[in-house]
Amino acid sequence: MSEEDELLTYTLLLGFLGLIASFLLYKHLSAPAPKAKSAVAKPAPKPKAEPKGPPATVFYGSQTGTSEGMATKFVREMKRHGFNAKLVDMEEFEMDGMENLEEEPYVVFFLATHGEGDPTDNAKAFYEWLKDKERQEGELSKLAYSVFGLGNTQYEEYNAMGRYFDTRLAELGAQRIGEYGEGDDDKDIEADFDGWKEANIRTIKVHFLGEEAADIVAAPELEYRLVDVSEKAKANASTKGIRNTFLASSTRSIVDNQVWLPARLSAKRELQKGSDRSTLHLELEPVSSDFNFQAGDHIGVRAENNPKMVAAIASRLSLDLKEVISLKAMDCATTKAFRFPCPCTLLVALSAWLDINATPRQEVLQLIAEYASDPAERTELEMLGSADGKHAYQTTLHDPATNLIELLDRFKSLQIPLHALLELLPRLTTRYYSISNSLRLHKNQIHLTAAVVKYPNQTPGLAEREGIATTWFDRMRTGAELQLHMRTAGFHLPTDTTRPVIMVGPGTGLAPFRGFIHEWTAIRRSGAEVGPMVLFFGCRSKSQDYIYQEELEAAVEEGVISNLFTAFSRDQAEKVYVQHLMAQQAELVTDLLVKQGGSFYICGDAKHMATDVNNALLKGFQSAGGMSAQEAEEFVHQMKADKRYLTDVWA
Repeated sequence: MSEEDELLTYTLLLGFLGLIASFLLYKHLSAPAPKAKSAVAKPAPKPKAEPKGPPATVFYGSQTGTSEGMATKFVREMKRHGFNAKLVDMEEFEMDGMENLEEEPYVVFFLATHGEGDPTDNAKAFYEWLKDKERQEGELSKLAYSVFGLGNTQYEEYNAMGRYFDTRLAELGAQRIGEYGEGDDDKDIEADFDGWKEANIRTIKVHFLGEEAADIVAAPELEYRLVDVSEKAKANASTKGIRNTFLASSTRSIVDNQVWLPARLSAKRELQKGSDRSTLHLELEPVSSDFNFQAGDHIGVRAENNPKMVAAIASRLSLDLKEVISLKAMDCATTKAFRFPCPCTLLVALSAWLDINATPRQEVLQLIAEYASDPAERTELEMLGSADGKHAYQTTLHDPATNLIELLDRFKSLQIPLHALLELLPRLTTRYYSISNSLRLHKNQIHLTAAVVKYPNQTPGLAEREGIATTWFDRMRTGAELQLHMRTAGFHLPTDTTRPVIMVGPGTGLAPFRGFIHEWTAIRRSGAEVGPMVLFFGCRSKSQDYIYQEELEAAVEEGVISNLFTAFSRDQAEKVYVQHLMAQQAELVTDLLVKQGGSFYICGDAKHMATDVNNALLKGFQSAGGMSAQEAEEFVHQMKADKRYLTDVWA
């Protein structure tokens, strides 16, 4: 075939193919549009009104999740009032550069105070930036701000962070909008927040939008939707499981902005004897060598929900736990794209990422009321979620700590769709525990001492309450894998090992002091000198819950513990506690702390024990040290300033 013939053949062939393509295109354009397929039931995004207010950046400094939860609620509320609000972790903003703060039109801070007046882990860098001497007067003069502090009056440095940020921002020229607010976790922190929010939202709106906009409020809306997942991603997520989903997630944006290390449970034993309660000794072995800690530090763990409760919720709402889901924000510019690692199975989401034990908040009830098919139940849910229903909500749901499955049992017609459930459940937060050993004595090991939390519900008909993390430990078998986060607690032994040490730790408050004893034991065995070590320990009964009894008595025999004082509150007619023993030993305590410059440590309950121990110490300084009440107070204050009086307490 000649070149001309080949060219003619190719030309005719291309023309024929063009006719076929044109015909197919015509058929496609003229055919009716096919119905969209959907692997999951999900709502179409609702069109939203354009925000009229300025961008509002809502920062949170959170240690346990309470501050983050309130900030999240405030963002949702601000959007209803016309603001383009976004939620920002203070640590993430710090990574982007805090010099950009003055460019923000309006910022709101939700700040928890941690420990003895310290910033939370994710707020430390922001705090240091504000405190820096290089800050100049008036450099934040273009900034408008509001602050809500979260604290607990059982701690001496109540709401130190909220107060500092409020004062410091004003010093740098920023303009406060509304009133500074505080919440007290020892009383009703949610009521404190609600009161502050109601009082300030109107002030904020009038300032930015004018009086005419003050009463315009949009209905609450959900912000996330379920999106389709490819078959390949489904297959991958189905085989991952909880551990691999965790490892594949973005630790900086999803898992509390922390570095997590894999570990396995190498040993577990019960510490109580013949008791109806349980205290576990746990030994964890880090998989990697990239970890370090001092005696007295904390570890954080990511616990999992009780599988029976997960199954009960799935059954009640007709959910398939094997379903692979991906929940994504409708507006990625104002919210985190994902609330948890996506895609994943529903089993992983409900087991490892969402808190199914929490009592649904009032604003949640407002959003789910429409899913009750019974009109009477819908009306009751709307009432319980309203401002007028606050007292009823408090007494019927909040006080009994009603959880999700109990709410569903009460409102039989309530059928929450999957997308709403995944958005409205709060996230599980990291649980922290004192490390109860020393690396000097136990290489490549982390020991924990955990009291398993189980107690009957005071409301008839409601199930026994249980702690998420401690019952997870209780279910865990040797060899199980988990993720750890190391956190320094600032609760350490003195650098001068010859100084006296006095420790007060009833119950599991003994945990960090077991690490202290191990530290002193290893140093002493190396031939170095250690100072006197005194321990005040208390529990109910010597025969049942005297945990680590053999270890403590062996440390006395070895000379590591110079004085061991024990209070067994239920072993005699009149109850005896550690503070009573301190009063009896006022001469010794005063000698070691006042004359010899020793260090004093308390670990345990903040509300009663720590306060009573502090009072016993003050009275002892007066009776045995000849101080006046004011002098004793001033001496204790100086001890705290010198880091010779340290507490690791919880409310």
